[in-house]
Amino acid sequence: MGNQNQSENPIQIERARIGSISVYDVTEDELEIIEQGPIGSVYLNICVASFSIGLTFILTLTTATFSDLRWFTVCVVIAVLTIMSGIITLIIWLQNRKNYGKVFKRIKGRKNTALKKDIEPNAILEAYTLLDSSNNRKEAKRG
Repeated sequence: MGNQNQSENPIQIERARIGSISVYDVTEDELEIIEQGPIGSVYLNICVASFSIGLTFILTLTTATFSDLRWFTVCVVIAVLTIMSGIITLIIWLQNRKNYGKVFKRIKGRKNTALKKDIEPNAILEAYTLLDSSNNRKEAKRG
């Protein structure tokens, strides 16, 4: 009885076709860079924290009165060191952000309009299946 209800009310599937697909070749080095992700976000976090600490100590120096020269010196040293580390990590973050973006620009720059072809989606799937099976055979021979 349950089977009759399922056959009477089939699930309706709607498919929206994609107009085109762009396929990019990626080298192993580029893939490793992409897998690692942008390490610059860590530098940006350190930069923000350093500037926050440094500005806090600068405000402390300008608003507080110090009876002991030692505490004043400690606050000045901490303020200077944290501001300097904030500047250094900001520079590193800016450089890493540009380098990470260059990888994507290089990959996208390989797109050649002369190589455009109309390919059926099943042909792409078959090509990847053939590549995967040939790679599996190579690994089996090595092992």
